[in-house]
Amino acid sequence: MAAAKELKIKRVIIDDRSARHFAETMLLRSIGLMGILLLAKEYKKIESVKKYLDILIEKGFRMSVKLYNQILKSAGEID
Repeated sequence: MAAAKELKIKRVIIDDRSARHFAETMLLRSIGLMGILLLAKEYKKIESVKKYLDILIEKGFRMSVKLYNQILKSAGEID
């Protein structure tokens, strides 16, 4: 994150919650894996966020049912 500040990078990719909070204290915007999936769908790089969430879960990625549903709702894949 120090390098990001030094290089005047405004957004960093961080998936660790505590690291994201630290980035915010350094006035850096952060984006995690879920945000990247949502952007990929928005920019039509992927058709379905659900497909990738399911693959992640199958490979051992842990997330709550609440978060899973929130991401799908944000992606417009459920109501």
